[in-house]
Amino acid sequence: ASPNGAGVQVSIHVKLGGAYRLLATRTLAGDLQGSLRFEAVGSLQRVFLNGTLVLSANDASLMRAGTAGFRLSGASGAATVSQFGVS
Repeated sequence: ASPNGAGVQVSIHVKLGGAYRLLATRTLAGDLQGSLRFEAVGSLQRVFLNGTLVLSANDASLMRAGTAGFRLSGASGAATVSQFGVS
């Protein structure tokens, strides 16, 4: 959620060889609340807000074994994590 209603920036990055590369980004307007879900299946990465697709990217460099993670940034308490899973 954005405390001032200015919106939230959602981005998908990949980290390979110690360097981050931006795959896609979008600013979602308004005071957002709800469930954010990230999926990575094959070369496709997708972000959903309350079940609606809001951002996607396609990058074949992710088609190999590795680690998964995410990062939240912004005002303290602006976002919380309730579940994280990798399967």
